[in-house]
Order: sequence, then structure tokens, then C-alpha cells
Amino acid sequence: MVAVQGIETVAVRFSNEELLVIFLSAKKVEGCSDRTVRYYRLTLQKALEQLKKHLTHIFSKQAG
Repeated sequence: MVAVQGIETVAVRFSNEELLVIFLSAKKVEGCSDRTVRYYRLTLQKALEQLKKHLTHIFSKQAG
């Protein structure tokens, strides 16, 4: 039998900083410029500092 885990379950194992690094790495692989990746990093770091929650506990109602 294979246990299936949702993305949220797997994501909780990573810190917000680790998830941010994974996201930024994916953007780089997708072909985003260094400038765009830097913008994403700065913007998302500011948002995470403000929200003070794990990314898996943030919903769209809270982000806006």
C-alpha cells in the first residue's frame, strides 16, 4: 500500500525560507532573469516578515 501525502503535508516539513529558496530556484529554471528572481525574493521576504505564519497557513483572505 502506498500512502499519498498532499502538498501541504510535505510543505510543512520545510521552513518558509526553504520554501522560498525552492520557489526561487524553480523561477530560475523557468528562465526568469536574475533581476526578476531578486525582486521576487525581496518582495516575498517582506511579505513573510509581515505575516509571521508558515506559508501553508496563509490563505488568500489573509494576504489581502
